[in-house]
Amino acid sequence: MASNRRSARRNSPSHRLGIEGLETRTVLSGMPIDLVGLVNDGLSRLTGGRLPGFDAGDVATEVEATGFSVVLPSAVPNGLPVRALIMAVGADNRPASFSGEVSLSSSDEAAVLPESVTFARGRAFVSVTFKTAGEQTLSVSSGGETPITGSDTTRVGEPIVATQLVIRMPESTRVDAPVKVTLMALDANGRSVPNFSGDVSFTSSDEAATLPETVTFERGRAVAMVTFGTAGEQTLTATAGELTAVAATTVVAQPAVADVRIELRPEVVAGQITRVAAVAVDADGEAIREFSGSATVASSDPEARLPETVQFRRGRAYFEVAFATLGEQQLTVTTGDIEATTTTSVKAAPTAAAIDVWLPRQVIAGLPMLAQLVAVDADGRMVRGFTGSLAVSSSDAEATLPSTVDFVNGIALLRVTFETAGEQTLSVGNADSDVSGSGTTTVRAMRLPSLPSWSRR
Repeated sequence: MASNRRSARRNSPSHRLGIEGLETRTVLSGMPIDLVGLVNDGLSRLTGGRLPGFDAGDVATEVEATGFSVVLPSAVPNGLPVRALIMAVGADNRPASFSGEVSLSSSDEAAVLPESVTFARGRAFVSVTFKTAGEQTLSVSSGGETPITGSDTTRVGEPIVATQLVIRMPESTRVDAPVKVTLMALDANGRSVPNFSGDVSFTSSDEAATLPETVTFERGRAVAMVTFGTAGEQTLTATAGELTAVAATTVVAQPAVADVRIELRPEVVAGQITRVAAVAVDADGEAIREFSGSATVASSDPEARLPETVQFRRGRAYFEVAFATLGEQQLTVTTGDIEATTTTSVKAAPTAAAIDVWLPRQVIAGLPMLAQLVAVDADGRMVRGFTGSLAVSSSDAEATLPSTVDFVNGIALLRVTFETAGEQTLSVGNADSDVSGSGTTTVRAMRLPSLPSWSRR
């Protein structure tokens, strides 16, 4: 059954013409413009209702065009673009090839027509906007001494006129908080008017409000950002030509910043960069997301590296600090008359005591392998701050390896090729350094495949 449906779909006219994927579109108040149906309607006209038996060969590329079949929806909205199908046809009213230039005209003198039309396989889709109610015709004509022509008629609805504006915005907002405002143009029945265009200007009862100078309507809608600056009931007035709309909102004062909460780890390592967050909070300790002031930063550690000022965004400020002096140290953030302080314990950076050398348990002689070197402290923990170069050596005198290796953030990678079978050692360390280490692996000889023996008879 599914196979039969797929076969019928492949043999449908819309599939043959490559327009099967076009969707049904609603352009105004539930009025559908079905492009696939539009094409099938046009094909039905061309084939005299022979759609069930339509064959791909009907779209002939060798048939000379003697006319055009123009297909419009039976009814179209006023002032909105609709799609029309133009197909070249031959003397027997069958689809024909055409690739020349054509001109469009309409009985609607106010209609908006495309400047050019591009044909593909003898057909073209064009977008047309009718603006005069009643029966209207779309005509097409080619150039030359003997032009070929075609036309179709549609009923254009009455124009939809915007009689009111509607403002949509939150019932409440905060002082200095941007708020999104949406405007819609509606007709007398409260329906959207998608062909309404033009600029809208704003005024407000709040003299401290920040308003856009103008906003342009697109398809009957406009969006603006407004920031109120005074607490209390405030109104926003939008004007577009002769249409005016007023909306009200309650503007709430920003909560006062009572303190700054500093988020800093209780222990940090000297010399390492530490990320700090400062949060503006109210009297109840709740974060004030609307706060956007600045603050200064200071520390009891005279050697600490820290920014002089930070900027709050959405009630938070993030910055980095590197303490240098061991012991208890304070970090202070000041904004306005509010000063907040927190304490952390600065520990000495761990010292590398050894190098862990990680090797595979077994390797093949002559094949390169990768060794990982990790600097660790006396407790075997990785020392991320270790840097520098160490000498490299091996018990395998034939091994290929670099003379030194560089550590970055406590890690180094080393490419080694052992050549001598047996237990072999890779060592890392300098003669004048207490930091060293070694690792052992088993080197196995490479086995070559045995060749077949041949005997002569």
